[in-house]
Amino acid sequence: MRKQVRQWARWWSIVVITAGLNYGAASAEIDRFEPMDVFDLEYANYPQVSPDGTRVLYIRRSFDVMRDASRASLWLVDLETDEHKPLIADFGSYGWPTWNHKGTQVAYTTANRRRHQIRVLDLEYGR
Repeated sequence: MRKQVRQWARWWSIVVITAGLNYGAASAEIDRFEPMDVFDLEYANYPQVSPDGTRVLYIRRSFDVMRDASRASLWLVDLETDEHKPLIADFGSYGWPTWNHKGTQVAYTTANRRRHQIRVLDLEYGR
């Protein structure tokens, strides 16, 4: 548990430091936020730490300019290497990821206009 807390704190401190560096570089010149800038924004939410504390599963949210809608994709970050990789390649509407007790599978929800589903992804086999 203590290891998970340390890794969780490390992950969030990287996020905060990166945000601070970006702010410092941008504050040198004044750049106003324009309406179309919203489509350049991305953010992570609903982070879920793996049972062994080595990885974090999260939803990466962004906005689609062609559909004028938000989109969500499922991502995984390795806390030891800081490697971020998408678990689902397309940009659908994914949410509420959770680990199984062994950390080998991930359950998540999908949604489209007609139906909502709960899916399970085996991380070892990728399906």
